[in-house]
Amino acid sequence: MRRCPFHCLLTYWVRHDTVLTKLLDNYSKEYNSTCEFMRNPPAGIHIIEIAPDEELQTPTLTRQVNTLEGDYNAGIKAATLFLQRH
Repeated sequence: MRRCPFHCLLTYWVRHDTVLTKLLDNYSKEYNSTCEFMRNPPAGIHIIEIAPDEELQTPTLTRQVNTLEGDYNAGIKAATLFLQRH
């Protein structure tokens, strides 16, 4: 797996923090594994992805509470609409 320059730089910055280094090393692998599972679930499993119509505003790393709350509320709205339709 080829890593982006940002990932390499971030890994360098946190190289003395073993917990963060391990987290970064596993992040891409876990994310890709989850996406693969959702694209190809086990036999008999049907996955319905519930997501807001609009693009989420929260970046990968943030401490902006307003942004997180906005995306959270967009998710709640999407889930509510799904439940009303089904």
